[in-house]
Amino acid sequence: MNDVIVDSMQYMTDDDLKAMAAYLKSLAPHKPDAPQYAYDVKVADQLYHGHPADEGARIYID
Repeated sequence: MNDVIVDSMQYMTDDDLKAMAAYLKSLAPHKPDAPQYAYDVKVADQLYHGHPADEGARIYID
């Protein structure tokens, strides 16, 4: 995923991002009964300070 972000997604225009968001929002949920996303201040703070609790989140810290 890091390669995608570094080598391509950083060059997307605002129109590209809006089109991608519109497409993703048009898709049906993969798991209709899954809980809705909820912002987590603790997780955001950990990522901001470069100390994610989850190993998978480390790829987004540069």
